[in-house]
Amino acid sequence: MINRYVKLIFCLLVFGSNVFSQETIFWNESDAILEINQKIAYLEDVTGDLDFNQIQSSEMQSRFKVPNARIFNDPLCDKPYWIKFQVDNRSSQPLMLNIVQGVIGDVSFFFMDTLGKWHEEKNLKSFGWTEKSVNHHLNNFILPDNAKYFYIKAESRTTAIELRLMNVDQFDILSTKNNLIFIFLMGFMVFVILYNFFLFYSIRRIEYILYCLLIFGYLMFSITTSGFIHYFIKVNDIWNWYQWMPILLQPLSMYFTLVFLDIKKFPRIYKLGLIVLFYFLSYLIWHMFITRVQIALCSQIHAFIGMSLMIFFGIYAGIKGNRLGYYFAFGYTMMIIFGYLDVNSTYSGYPIKLFDINYMVIGFLFEIIILSYLLTKRMEWENKDILRMKEEAQASLVKTTLENERIVKDQNIILEELVSKRTQELSKSIKELKSAQAQLIQSEKMASLGELTAGIAHEIQNPLNFVNNFSEVSNEMIEEVLEERKKEKGQRDEELEDGILSDVKEILAKISLHGKRASDIVKGMLEHSRKNTGEKTPTNINRLADEYLRLSYHGLRAKDKSFNAIFELKADETLPKIDIIPQDMGRVLLNIINNAFYAVNERDKMKNEGYQPTVQIYTQQLENQIQIIIKDNGNGIPQEIIDKIFQPFFTTKPSGQGTGLGLSLSYDIVKAHGGELKVESKEGEGTIFIIQMPLNGQMI
Repeated sequence: MINRYVKLIFCLLVFGSNVFSQETIFWNESDAILEINQKIAYLEDVTGDLDFNQIQSSEMQSRFKVPNARIFNDPLCDKPYWIKFQVDNRSSQPLMLNIVQGVIGDVSFFFMDTLGKWHEEKNLKSFGWTEKSVNHHLNNFILPDNAKYFYIKAESRTTAIELRLMNVDQFDILSTKNNLIFIFLMGFMVFVILYNFFLFYSIRRIEYILYCLLIFGYLMFSITTSGFIHYFIKVNDIWNWYQWMPILLQPLSMYFTLVFLDIKKFPRIYKLGLIVLFYFLSYLIWHMFITRVQIALCSQIHAFIGMSLMIFFGIYAGIKGNRLGYYFAFGYTMMIIFGYLDVNSTYSGYPIKLFDINYMVIGFLFEIIILSYLLTKRMEWENKDILRMKEEAQASLVKTTLENERIVKDQNIILEELVSKRTQELSKSIKELKSAQAQLIQSEKMASLGELTAGIAHEIQNPLNFVNNFSEVSNEMIEEVLEERKKEKGQRDEELEDGILSDVKEILAKISLHGKRASDIVKGMLEHSRKNTGEKTPTNINRLADEYLRLSYHGLRAKDKSFNAIFELKADETLPKIDIIPQDMGRVLLNIINNAFYAVNERDKMKNEGYQPTVQIYTQQLENQIQIIIKDNGNGIPQEIIDKIFQPFFTTKPSGQGTGLGLSLSYDIVKAHGGELKVESKEGEGTIFIIQMPLNGQMI
């Protein structure tokens, strides 16, 4: 243990005094984001073969330089760079190292722990965004707690290396903001592509499909340089995409210019354009025989030459009377300005990128807006010319128009006959549809009546069983009394007789009680079998809910003896009676409760361990309304269909088990009473139906 601490102190002394001799980056609680390019030391790996152990040598450490500019590396260098820095994090949040470059190659991140041991994390150029240390399209690393000394090895790949620190929360905010802005820009490009493709499909002019291809190239170049391409496809080396996009865009842009401005009308200028076009096409081949640095330099030179020629062609076409020329020249002037800003930002770091977006992408946006405006105006101008030609030809069409009117009149007579025939057929179809709907509604009513009858039969069976059983017991007891009384007076057990007669009296009382229960059930059945007059009567909601809860349960038990469930009514006994049509509200309760028992039975069939089917009803008063809550712990209703359950003929039950009218009719009945029927459900946990009824008879 002592040796370990001695080793740690030795490492800290060595690295603190020699290896990390540059400025320490202090991070406080109030800091949010900090650029550190001028607070690091760097070393260009000229051979590209240095490893981490070699970098630790005194000779290599002496070669590290402290940058005096915002961009320390040579953007036209294809060699790796070693970067070292030290951070003193005095805040409570972990820090994130953000490398603001989407085309950078392999990156290795080294840090020393509190025991003096170095660790390495790698983000290879072949990694997808989910394989990186931080799931992001750029290269990011989280600085471990208590670690102060860090190294980075990065392949610049002919691009600038920009480093910055930020806390994790600021990283999330900045990433979200930048991503949303970039998505908006890309969405705008996609919209313009689709719009111009629609125009091409409509009028079949080649400049529109060329413009679609051009914007698609801008889009691909933008998502490549920003690193967003990692979200769409996995690329082994993003630099290959980075070099190919400008190479392909240059001949495409030149050809689009020649077609869009109709340069073919000007032979000498057109010949110059063709020469440049064929040169760009030849570059597609011979660029494969030069280095990456040379490719990057050639791409910048070609971009400047190409855009300068396009500006010249636009001005020349404008002078020759083409109304599109000057706008076109202005668009590519904006492109060349933002291209200059992009190159300057790469070499010097200024101006600083807006939302981490290359200035060339902003130039694309301006060019797209201007050219889209031109294409729209072109259609407008051409439409005006067409309108003028139509007006000139209109006079010659008058006679033809009169003749056509006669033909139209004849055709109208034929059409009216066809419409009349079709109307009759449609009326017949509507009548048949109404008849089918009436049959379905009657079927739903009969199904409800069958369930109600089965429940009543099962419910009345209980008191009748009690009456029969108690009657048999009473007969046996009376026979015992009669046997006892046949004995001589001295041999009779009067106490036994009195006890039996007392028991018989109690049994007769129970027979009377259960007889009244059966009578009440029959009375209720008669009440519900009466014709619905549509008149509202004061009704006890608790009693109605209890009655239909039991009827529903016993009805299902009558059809399926294996079915079993817990059911309970938690009633608010202080509820006042409300004016409703009992038969209609009974149908509502029966439909919903039947569905609840069906749901818990279906889940019970899945044999889930510890599952207990349960249906509960709650009643309560809320201000000027009464709520009836029917809750089950079944499988629940999927969110994608929950909005459809009150639609007529919509059902989730298997074919033949439901008409899809139960909940639809229930919804209409509740609405007719001035109430509301709502549903809440969570898939896998259960469903809650809430019936809200007004106390004063008004609408809720």
